[in-house]
Amino acid sequence: MKRHETPHEIAVALARHAPKTIRALLDPAVGTGNLIEPLLSRLRRNESQVYCIDSDPEAIQHVEQTLRGVLPPSAYLIQADFLEWSSRCVTTRFDCVVMNPPFAGKKANWYPMETEGAGGVRILRHAPLEAAFVRRAIELLVDGGRLLAVLPSSIVMSDSLQ
Repeated sequence: MKRHETPHEIAVALARHAPKTIRALLDPAVGTGNLIEPLLSRLRRNESQVYCIDSDPEAIQHVEQTLRGVLPPSAYLIQADFLEWSSRCVTTRFDCVVMNPPFAGKKANWYPMETEGAGGVRILRHAPLEAAFVRRAIELLVDGGRLLAVLPSSIVMSDSLQ
């Protein structure tokens, strides 16, 4: 999968909308850490828990090498597929999720998601990978938590993804 890094200006703009106090932050597709970088001083000051996840071991290694000295002591760098990782026993809930998820592009790369249909019947549907990331991130937020995401308008405006 081709990686597209978030420009610094976008990361700074998103950081302005993060909660003032963050106890637990998640970046489920950390890449080079661009999205969390503008938040690092606040995260260290608050002694926040930080979870940086990426399926690419080189991304995790890069974050380890470049940000380890400025990450809070309770930062977790996890090389895993976010959707698989989050479906296991994840007990932590997050005040804030920042993400620029991978985009599925082709329908063949869409992710199977179970949804509830009429009368509570469970239905298996396929959705873009980025929509699966959004849905799972929302499920991991505490009540009143904040999701800050870089997404294509097709995800935000799609009637079929409501």
